[in-house]
Amino acid sequence: MNPTSDFEQEQRQPDADAPTGEGSPDKQRLSPLLIGLSSAALVVGLAIGGGIGWGITASELQPQLDAAESTIQSQDSELLIAQADLETAQKRRDDAEAEYTTKLEELAAMEADLAERETAVSATEKEIAANSFGGGVRLVGTNTAAGVYSTGEIASGMCYYVWKTGTGSDAGIVDNNIVKSGTATVTLNDGDVFESNGCGTWTKQ
Repeated sequence: MNPTSDFEQEQRQPDADAPTGEGSPDKQRLSPLLIGLSSAALVVGLAIGGGIGWGITASELQPQLDAAESTIQSQDSELLIAQADLETAQKRRDDAEAEYTTKLEELAAMEADLAERETAVSATEKEIAANSFGGGVRLVGTNTAAGVYSTGEIASGMCYYVWKTGTGSDAGIVDNNIVKSGTATVTLNDGDVFESNGCGTWTKQ
């Protein structure tokens, strides 16, 4: 065996600090690139798989979506019909309330008119009563006003009237008269006691 120099031995002896095998600089530079490519491929695969899965799910759900949309449209139509019916009912109610209010106003007007007429009739009746009277005893100034009174056409064939001193059965006669046809006229003063029979109605002139 040939001896070698220290220099040759140093040249052949590997450097303990130098990287060997898979730890070489070239392989260290390739590793991140490979990892990035693998990650990208994984993302693309997931995206494609997810897209296929979504397409299948949407296709399977389409009949249900169509049915739901049909139900919604049907409910919308029913809602529109219900709203139209409600508006019609409200209009009828408003019309009925307006008619009822009008009837109440008309009734109130009729009642007011009737009350006015009753008041007028009552006043007329009172006026007539105060200015006219029939047969019987009258106390002038108490139940009969003083004044000049006349009868209508004598219909009974005889009209008898008398002034008396009182209202009792024993009262005396102050003056009297008998009218068989035509009309009779008398003047009554306050305090007179006047009685008539068969003369009809005496009316103040």
